[in-house]
Amino acid sequence: MGEYLAAIQEYEQADFRALENEAAPDTQPPFLKTESIREAHDGLREAFGKHGPEGYWRKRLERAAAASTPDAHYVATLFARVEEMSVAYDWLAKALEMRTLSGLCFDLCWDRRDRRFREIAQQVGILG
Repeated sequence: MGEYLAAIQEYEQADFRALENEAAPDTQPPFLKTESIREAHDGLREAFGKHGPEGYWRKRLERAAAASTPDAHYVATLFARVEEMSVAYDWLAKALEMRTLSGLCFDLCWDRRDRRFREIAQQVGILG
């Protein structure tokens, strides 16, 4: 809906609540996790402040792609958000191969008329 700063705030608060509700002890002290959460969301706010929505999505993409095991479906949606569709569909195909593609019908970032989207959607049974 375009309310990026409000959304960042909500996600940050949700991350803090999740940290409070963590049942299993971790090797990382809670104050380091709190700082990590704060830094991550401050980075998103800064990226949005400097470059608007594209900066926000690129920052999310940078983090997602740098993960030790990137979620191919999520990375695909982030590439779609920054309108790098060829790369986005490559990642989407990778998610399909890895059988980690879920919720495709709920993603708002795809052009349902695009040939590559339709091919993948047919493979997962969304389109007949």
